[in-house]
Amino acid sequence: MWRTPPLSGYVAGFYLLALLHYAVYALYPVRNLIRPEIAVVDGLALAACQFFYRIDRPYNLFPSMHVSIVFFSGFYLTRIGHRLAWFFLILATLIFLSTLFTKQHYVLDGVAGLVLAWAVAMVVARETR
Repeated sequence: MWRTPPLSGYVAGFYLLALLHYAVYALYPVRNLIRPEIAVVDGLALAACQFFYRIDRPYNLFPSMHVSIVFFSGFYLTRIGHRLAWFFLILATLIFLSTLFTKQHYVLDGVAGLVLAWAVAMVVARETR
């Protein structure tokens, strides 16, 4: 199962994407300075946001791995002609927006994640066709 070209290409692309992210994080660490402090937790949404702020520390922002992993999935599936590609691209767009609304990333972090995901998907999908 893992040796089928589409799946092996996806796995290879995922690992390449992670490797590129960690290389950038090591060479160019970015810290989030726009996160607000949540002093009073009033409701489920603020409690969830506070929880995510606690477990997802404000380091290693550029490029956004939140954005790039799901955009990579959408781009790769588009490139190999899979019917679920549009679902992943819509999901990726929503995740990109959510990282901005929750102040997890700057806009440039998401754009860089998107571009990196596209580049890796184009290279890996070309090799698996």
